[in-house]
Amino acid sequence: MNDSNFDEIEQNISKLQENIDNIKKSLHSYKESTIQVLYKEEQPDLDERFFIVIFILAVFIVGSFTTIALGLKNEINLFWLCSAAGTLGSTIAALLSCLQRRSNGLEFKNGKKYPKDNPADKFSLRMSTFYILRPLLGLFAGLVVYFGIQYILKVELIQDEQNRYIFWSLMGGLFAKSLIAKLKDLFDALIGK
Repeated sequence: MNDSNFDEIEQNISKLQENIDNIKKSLHSYKESTIQVLYKEEQPDLDERFFIVIFILAVFIVGSFTTIALGLKNEINLFWLCSAAGTLGSTIAALLSCLQRRSNGLEFKNGKKYPKDNPADKFSLRMSTFYILRPLLGLFAGLVVYFGIQYILKVELIQDEQNRYIFWSLMGGLFAKSLIAKLKDLFDALIGK
């Protein structure tokens, strides 16, 4: 091989690199235009769903907080207080997660993300259903605390110590997803998979 062959190879490599760069620019431009079209089509529905979710979660927060406040004043049964506290905790966790995802951007029906891919967690129609139903996980967590204290720990619930039970139910609700995962692991360990 001589120098002219090397020069020709270098020129071919440069042309290939230039072609690759042009293709990358075209793909980026196509991707950006596709994202903009999706944004214009789906953003209004996503924003509407976001505000619906926020409204529903706010109603759950106000309702469960009111139940707790009235329950403390009127000595409502601890069963209802623990249920309301678990619901309140889980709803607050859902609200925080929903707000965080919305601040990260949007995810469209086809999985494309706006304004960019990272961070990965973005608000989407699929997640909105989970947020609406998330308070039910807290209700379950409050019941786990209520019945767990009585039957697993063999502690008699004392109405005068209701603040303690409300606190643990609230914590159970805040970490309802983790609590349910741990209970599932415990159940699997006890009876096997």
